[in-house]
Amino acid sequence: MRRFFVFSFLLILFFTVRVFAAVPTGYYDAADAKNTNQLRLALKEIITQGFSGVSYSGLWTAYADTDINPATGKIWDMYSDCTFTLGSNQCGTYSSECNCYNREHTTPASWFSDASPMYSDLFNVYPTDGWVNNKRGNLPYGVVGSATYTSDNGSKVGSSGFSGYSGTVFEPIDEYKGDFARTVLYMATRYADNISTWITANSGSTDVEIVYHTANGLTSYAIDLFLTWSRNDPVSQKEINRNEAVYLKQNNRNPFIDFPGLEEYIWGNKTSQLFYVNQEPEPPVNQPEIILTGNVVNTGQIINFGTVSNAVQKSFRIKTNSIQGDLTVNVTGSMYSVSENIISQTSAERGYNLTVTFNPTTSGEHTGKVTISGGGLPNAFELNFTGKK
Repeated sequence: MRRFFVFSFLLILFFTVRVFAAVPTGYYDAADAKNTNQLRLALKEIITQGFSGVSYSGLWTAYADTDINPATGKIWDMYSDCTFTLGSNQCGTYSSECNCYNREHTTPASWFSDASPMYSDLFNVYPTDGWVNNKRGNLPYGVVGSATYTSDNGSKVGSSGFSGYSGTVFEPIDEYKGDFARTVLYMATRYADNISTWITANSGSTDVEIVYHTANGLTSYAIDLFLTWSRNDPVSQKEINRNEAVYLKQNNRNPFIDFPGLEEYIWGNKTSQLFYVNQEPEPPVNQPEIILTGNVVNTGQIINFGTVSNAVQKSFRIKTNSIQGDLTVNVTGSMYSVSENIISQTSAERGYNLTVTFNPTTSGEHTGKVTISGGGLPNAFELNFTGKK
C-alpha cells in the first residue's frame, strides 16, 4: 500500500535495529548470508516450520483481527470501496458490487487444486467484494491495457499491457499493488516444494504457469511485474499490522513485509549480493536518499567536537541513492569549514568522505551547521556542530 513518506536519512552503523515489525529474535537467522534460490529455500523452511493454519471456515472470524480498517471499523477490502460489516455482510449471493464480501484467493484455488494448507492460508486469502472477486475469477494479476470491466475503486479486468503476457488479467489499484505483489512472493516462497505439482496438474486448464515456475518460483513475467509493483508501492503500516495479526493466527510471517526489498536478493537487482538479517533496510527505490556513516544517527544530529586548542577534523562518508544531480554543501559558523562545497553525482554515488574542520580562534563555545542539498533530494540533510576552546 502506498505511503506518504517523511523522508529521512539512513545511517549504516556497526549494528542496526529493525523498526518495521516485531520479528521474534532469531526467527530469520537461517536466511543469513544467502541469496537467489538458496535464500528463497531457506526462507521457505523458516516460514513453514511451526505453521498452523486456520480452517477455511475459520477465515471469517480471523478477519476480525487481520482485515478490519481501524479508521472505519469495517472490512478492509482492496478490490472495492464498499462498506462491509464483519459477519453481517458475508456472501451469500450477489448481483452487483457492494452486496457482500467473500474469501478471495490471490493465487486462485484452482491453480493448486483447492489443496491445503494454501487453500486457507491467511497470507493468500483476503476478504474482498464478491462481485469484483467474481469478475477477477482465476485471472492472473497484471497491468490492463484495454479494460472490459472497472470496479468502483478502479480495479480492472482486460487484456494485458505488460510485457511478457498478452492474455486477460486483473489489475488492482496502485494503492494495493505492492500488497498483492508481496503476497505472491510469499506464495512462491512458502510453497516452493509444491509449485511443480501445481503446474503439472493444472497447466493448460488454468493460468498457473503464467505466474509460477519450477526453477525459482516465478516466471520472468511475474518477476518483472511484481518487482515493479513492490518497488513502486512500498510496505505500508496496513501490511505490517496484518503480518503481525496473521503471525498470531498461524505462527508464520511474510518475510517480504518484514524485510522490504528482500525480494531483490532472490529475483531482482541484488542477486549478486548476500542478504544479511541485521542490516539496515535500503532506501526506497527511485526516491533520493543520503546514507551517512561516521557516528551520525539522523538528520539534525548535533556533533560535538569537544574542547580543543587547535584545529580538529571529523569525516563523514556520504553515499547516495537515486539522486539526480550534484550535491551542494553549505557550512555556517565561522569556526567551521568543509573539504568540498560541491559533491558531484558520480562521487556521491561512489561514496565521498566529507571532512569538517573545527578551528576555534577565540575562546568559548562555537556552533555551526552543514547543510547538504540538491540532487533531487526532497529535504536538505543537516548536521549541527558544537565545540569549545
